[in-house]
Amino acid sequence: MGGNFSQDMTATSRSNIPNIAGELAQRETKWIKENLSPSKDQLKAIKQLNTEYGNQQQSAIKDIIGTSGKPTPESRKQIEDMMLMLNEEKEDKLKGILTPEQWSLYQSKKPEMQKAVGGWRPPAPKGTPTQSDSTGAPKQ
Repeated sequence: MGGNFSQDMTATSRSNIPNIAGELAQRETKWIKENLSPSKDQLKAIKQLNTEYGNQQQSAIKDIIGTSGKPTPESRKQIEDMMLMLNEEKEDKLKGILTPEQWSLYQSKKPEMQKAVGGWRPPAPKGTPTQSDSTGAPKQ
């Protein structure tokens, strides 16, 4: 019985971590709907994709932070690395859902989306052109 109590305490502590990734997934889906005019089928696939990756990210955050509920500098780096990997995977799949025109628009408006949605976002996946000036700084 003692083992079950310990497992219950871990689950309770882990559940106290806010579902930030899930909230960001919902806001991103809403932003895409409003800015890229996806078809009904595209929107359904985008919602599924964002929900799936939001759940994966939230679970990974909980696993990395553990029962403390507070990230350490080391765990922050782990979370950042994990978010980068999962967001690259998600964007590869998103590219397959969107039309080439929608994908181009998404890429051009990505900084706007990041500000509107909030949260941390990694840079564009490797090989994805970004708008920048000759210094490499993003254009405003």
